[in-house]
Amino acid sequence: FMGRRFDTDLDRSQREGAFVAELLTRLPVKVGQSWWLHRECEDTKYPAHDRRRLWHKCRVVSILSDGFLVAPSPSNGTVWVPLGATRDADELLDAAQCGLRCIEWNQITPELLQNSTSGPRGEETFDLYTVSRVLAPGEVIDFFISHSWLDDSAMKFLKLQ
Repeated sequence: FMGRRFDTDLDRSQREGAFVAELLTRLPVKVGQSWWLHRECEDTKYPAHDRRRLWHKCRVVSILSDGFLVAPSPSNGTVWVPLGATRDADELLDAAQCGLRCIEWNQITPELLQNSTSGPRGEETFDLYTVSRVLAPGEVIDFFISHSWLDDSAMKFLKLQ
């Protein structure tokens, strides 16, 4: 475990990540299985940190040749979800690297870390895409920052400096 934790072989880490992603694309979908759909707008009856605010838990009710149907609730009909194309690890890695974006350190501000990009009514309050850029050929991301919107943004920013 510790050897992997400090492993700095970027190529190997990328191949292992792509392999895991390949495995996930091959997971079978079954009738009765839970499936979470992203909401069009936030459901403000749930607190900001509750996943149900942005996601609606459904059940898979039917499997079709090109997708499957999920039911948000028995009285709300069904929603069609397309099946993802199965790709091997190399294809997934190529696609991921093609669309990979980063945010330069000088673009990271306390406001950027303050809250999610949508307001209480689902309106966009901050466009992360405009502060990000595509990686240049051969360029790699130096650090990946994962954080909670609930933590104090000023303290997060201070710790990053």
